[in-house]
Amino acid sequence: MIRHIVFFKHPDITKVDKLREMLLALEEKMDFVLDLEVGVDFLHSARSFDLALTVTLSDTAHLDTYANHPEHLPIVEWVKANGFESKAVDYEL
Repeated sequence: MIRHIVFFKHPDITKVDKLREMLLALEEKMDFVLDLEVGVDFLHSARSFDLALTVTLSDTAHLDTYANHPEHLPIVEWVKANGFESKAVDYEL
């Protein structure tokens, strides 16, 4: 199994909340996603990011499908257009 984790940072909490909703909607649109979790940071420490996305997939082929899915790509573009900082980690379970 593959775990895909992305952290997002943005000073505008309304944009963070919008991104949360957009990401949560992906789960029902992608039947190959085993689990999808989105959490918004509540500590707001200097080292915190604002939102974390965790996606569990069965294999690397599904990771590629997820990355290039027509429901995912507009979110990627929206994140870029709205100036989010992001960092990702992908690993095998």
